[in-house]
Amino acid sequence: MCQNPFTPAFGGKPQHFFGRRSELSLVGDALDNSLSPHRALFITGNRGCGKTALLEQVSELAIAHKWLAVDVHAEDALMSAVKKLAGGTQREETRNAQPEAFGVTLGGVSTTLSTSFTGIDLSDLIQEKLDGLRSPRGILITVDEAQKMSERDAEGLCTGAQMAMRKGYAVMLVLAGLPESKEKIATYRGCTFMERAFDIKLSSLLIDETYDAFRGLLALSTNLVADEEAIDHMARFSLGYPYLMQLIGFYAVEVAGDCQKGQWVSVGPGDVAVAEMTAYAAYRENVLKAALRPVRNGVRGYLHTMALLLDADGRAETRKIAAALEKEPSQCTMMRQRLIDRRLIVADGRGFVRFNLPYLGQYLLEEEFADENATSTPGAWLF
Repeated sequence: MCQNPFTPAFGGKPQHFFGRRSELSLVGDALDNSLSPHRALFITGNRGCGKTALLEQVSELAIAHKWLAVDVHAEDALMSAVKKLAGGTQREETRNAQPEAFGVTLGGVSTTLSTSFTGIDLSDLIQEKLDGLRSPRGILITVDEAQKMSERDAEGLCTGAQMAMRKGYAVMLVLAGLPESKEKIATYRGCTFMERAFDIKLSSLLIDETYDAFRGLLALSTNLVADEEAIDHMARFSLGYPYLMQLIGFYAVEVAGDCQKGQWVSVGPGDVAVAEMTAYAAYRENVLKAALRPVRNGVRGYLHTMALLLDADGRAETRKIAAALEKEPSQCTMMRQRLIDRRLIVADGRGFVRFNLPYLGQYLLEEEFADENATSTPGAWLF
């Protein structure tokens, strides 16, 4: 029976993974090479670029290399990691204390600590696990949505991993999050060594990877075919952005026919054209709108002006942007760098920038048009 091979569930694990060969090769080398500088990694990028999907592949690759993978979410990350390594719901630590009252020793008191953990607890557990009789080759700890991690959890994870690494244990720490994650976490006490962590910066797939992914995914389903023209339309529309690829593929297959009826479904360029509006609407809401939400008006003005000044190659000259804003180029340097740090734009040759998210310029102009043409709803209260 034919099944739609595309999975546009936002932030979820896709049915089938594609691309990112060079990134996975780097991880594989780090797992095998104890001297690799890549045993502390960040995976960063905007929403929908495939961070969670790649993080899952990193875990599966570690397991294939006989490592133990400890995957945790940002919420209660340290406690989750300790519990998973301990193999239970809590870690009991008993110690003998000799408290004194008015200078008199009261004797040994047994205490149980199970609600609060530190980096030392994590480091001890890593060492115990790797010193065991049936120990894995190493321990991988991954954290998704790292920008949501509390300072205490981040310090505990980083300190624990670093202490175990310093003692020669095979440990790898991989954090995935939005572009600002690395800068934020590296400022925490106990996490400064993460400034040196390699940053895998995700955006669109390469052109060849994009076409290969569409062909490969479509070939997985029986009774489902797509001609090269349809694949070309999907690749060009998605511009290799993973979430947009999943969206256009999913809706094009849905438009072409009902995969569940067991009949042959053929996806043509017309089906892709019909699917584009629905795919763009979901991408616009879940990626573009979310990416611009934290951007302040002054910096947003830079983006809007850039969108107006794009040339035929999709680039804008920084000198012209500054002039349109009635500023000197040097006055725009900090704004431009802030946008580059957020991965909303990238430098493209000396004096030029381009957008780093597909359709971001189009969205900015649509947003302005919507604001200019907004009218009150008939019959509604006017405030």
